[in-house]
Amino acid sequence: EDAFAGTFDGQGHGIHGLAVVTEKIGDRCYGGLFGNLGKKGVIKNVRVSGVVKQMLGSGNLGASDKLNYTVGGIAGRSAGVIYGCESSVVLTNGVTYSNCNYMGGFVGYQHGGVIEACESYAILYKNGSANFQSGFGGVTGCSTNASLIRYTNSHVFIDIGSTVLSNVGGITGTLSGTSQIRECRNTGVINHGCGIVGSVLEQASVAYAWNEGTTNGENGMGSSTVRRGAAIAGYVKTSGTLSYLYNTGECIYGLINDLQMGTVNHGRSDTVCGLWGTVDLQHSSLHDCIKVDEVNGFESTKSTGALGEAKLNAAITLLGKMKSCSGCRRRTYFFRIN
Repeated sequence: EDAFAGTFDGQGHGIHGLAVVTEKIGDRCYGGLFGNLGKKGVIKNVRVSGVVKQMLGSGNLGASDKLNYTVGGIAGRSAGVIYGCESSVVLTNGVTYSNCNYMGGFVGYQHGGVIEACESYAILYKNGSANFQSGFGGVTGCSTNASLIRYTNSHVFIDIGSTVLSNVGGITGTLSGTSQIRECRNTGVINHGCGIVGSVLEQASVAYAWNEGTTNGENGMGSSTVRRGAAIAGYVKTSGTLSYLYNTGECIYGLINDLQMGTVNHGRSDTVCGLWGTVDLQHSSLHDCIKVDEVNGFESTKSTGALGEAKLNAAITLLGKMKSCSGCRRRTYFFRIN
């Protein structure tokens, strides 16, 4: 079992010069400061900067392979708790042409657990010709299986090209299962993506989300679910709810590009791009969503101090037993700590 199950407390220190290269070797490979963070694992109060590269070869990845090769600044895969951390990593393909899959400023693939009170300054970019396939975001590439991201801000720069095969978001590329994004903000530049989340699926939900950044991009690659250029979300097909959505940034398609199914409660946008791209009114419900001259949003209740530690301990108590994995090969080098 190689999932980290302990507690790592950086006590506010920084790890600089992180250099991780992951390849398609063995049956799985998770890349980051930690490869795989298990359900009992906790990483808190650490700042990380450096470069994380993914080299998965030129062949298309199968569905199972995509879940086994993931990278992030803190962990490639996580089902644990990440609290009070900061990521300034650069994520990219490692050679001129290579597949890339599930990349995030903190976690590539979040399969449960909590990311709380964090700041992402990550950069995701394409080095020459590359095939970016699934899940790319400023905090996580994908969050599923009852994952939670809250009180977290994204100040990222993402430019992985117009041919990316999946959705891209300032917080996460894909939100699914019963996962939630709560009280999160994007101030970054998301080229060919969306301010908060690329796609919201199944029973996932979003509450108190604010975009102050820039999003752009046309709907691409002939896919009916790849949607770009929205302030909050690109493609939405969920039985969950999206509530208290705010935009003061630049976008093309309003708060949501393509609302196929879902309930939206209270949305505000002050831009000229409107509120929506397309809406399926037969399967969607809209309440109190208007365009205004000035947006007055929420004040964050970010958890810090004793309250934050209490919330963290409660989250750890609620997490179950960690899952096992095997066969990971990765190369990690990190240098200066201050």
